Amino acid sequence: MFKTNGLLTIENILERVSPLDIYKKYSKYFQKIGKHFKAEFRNDPNPSAVISYFNGTYLYKDFGEDGALNCFQFVSRKYGLTFKEVLEKINIDFNLYLRGSGSNNYTKYSEQQIHTVEYEDYKTILTIKKRELLQHDLEWWGSQSWAENMLIKANINPISYFRLTSEKKNIYEKLYVCDDYSYSMDYYWHNGIFRRKLYFPQKPSYRKWLSNVDNTIVQGWDLLPKSGDICFITSSFKDTGPFWRIYNKPIAIAPNNEGSWIPDKVFYKLKKRYPNLVIYFDNDEAGIKYAKKFSQIYQIPYIHNPLRAPKDPTDMWYKDGGREFNFYLQNQLTDLKIKL
Repeated sequence: MFKTNGLLTIENILERVSPLDIYKKYSKYFQKIGKHFKAEFRNDPNPSAVISYFNGTYLYKDFGEDGALNCFQFVSRKYGLTFKEVLEKINIDFNLYLRGSGSNNYTKYSEQQIHTVEYEDYKTILTIKKRELLQHDLEWWGSQSWAENMLIKANINPISYFRLTSEKKNIYEKLYVCDDYSYSMDYYWHNGIFRRKLYFPQKPSYRKWLSNVDNTIVQGWDLLPKSGDICFITSSFKDTGPFWRIYNKPIAIAPNNEGSWIPDKVFYKLKKRYPNLVIYFDNDEAGIKYAKKFSQIYQIPYIHNPLRAPKDPTDMWYKDGGREFNFYLQNQLTDLKIKL
């Protein structure tokens, strides 16, 4: 028999309902453990999400995104809630009648650890064959704000083919020949695997990316100067380019995707190195939602392109070579009373 009262804590919630109960309550598509279903947070023509047991808990994994979410993180992302609000929502929706907050110590589910669960159940290995940068590469990346010296420093390389090993899909050393617009964003070794993202800008949106990164990746981190006046947190590595061009140095980083965040230890290092931190996510519904959310949690301001403008910094740069983007950015910083 369940208790009828108690403090509103993770422990007391999980005494009354299981993580699977929470997923079933709030997921539109989840039916059975281990069975693939449509991803919850994006258009998914081929079901590529799954809930499975891993490392002592149940996790929601979308194989079109990086990382994985426990049940509390899942609710947080779906409804744009802080961690405290997640607990309150579950308490009300499941009629648990818990009260107050029993502790500020939320252990591994804490508010500042949302979106940080690693998922290594199935290993993916990507090996590549680099080729030289050609004129069409330089022209395309140049239109996206990236000059040749930037590509070299950022370790973004054109590739002629790649090999894929995916335990999940039972693919072993399969060779794929690339088209003329195929690139690898190379990061570093972690857990015995070299982490990289492959980018195919000419392919349909659901086939543009292939990666084996995990939540340790902070894109652009190694490029930053040791200190500076400002650092922008964008939604993709490609979107760090316009800021680099404007300020003539790397001045932006990006998490794995817009719905995730950089690890806490990186964020607090960043705060010590840069007095001004600004979120600059996309101007679509998801981008604005997560910009507001992380702005509230971490107490830093956010900016996005005007609502009727192109979606992200790169698209706005493409419009006229960065003139409008630069003008808009400087006006926004002035409104925030940030002087550089």
